[in-house]
Amino acid sequence: MECERRDWATSDRGSIVIGWLVRLVVVVVLVAIVAFDAISVGISRLNGTDDANAAALAAATVWAQTHNLQSAVDAAQEAVPDTHESLVAHSLSIDADGTVHLELRRQAKTLLMFRFGPLRRYTFAVVKGESGPPTS
Repeated sequence: MECERRDWATSDRGSIVIGWLVRLVVVVVLVAIVAFDAISVGISRLNGTDDANAAALAAATVWAQTHNLQSAVDAAQEAVPDTHESLVAHSLSIDADGTVHLELRRQAKTLLMFRFGPLRRYTFAVVKGESGPPTS
């Protein structure tokens, strides 16, 4: 009779441990996905600033050579390396000293955030870029 009790108790403890481990794995996976999305949004903003500054430098270089606003806008658009980035319309401005200011819209590559309406807006970042005229 004791053998039957031990077998029942052992199998019950095993199912409790498996249930606990499954919950733990689910929580770890959810935390990892949220962390990935948060890191992706942060890195997207940082890289977007670098790309915006590079686009502004390209526009400033063309402006210094041609003084043609449309050519400067075209150069800025061509300098944007990522397909998830675009130059914000009518955001490029050029100061009297040749300094170019512009805005770049960038979408972060996320696993879940872009699928949920209220969170989707956080996957988009508008970053500003600026560059003075080339010195050489």
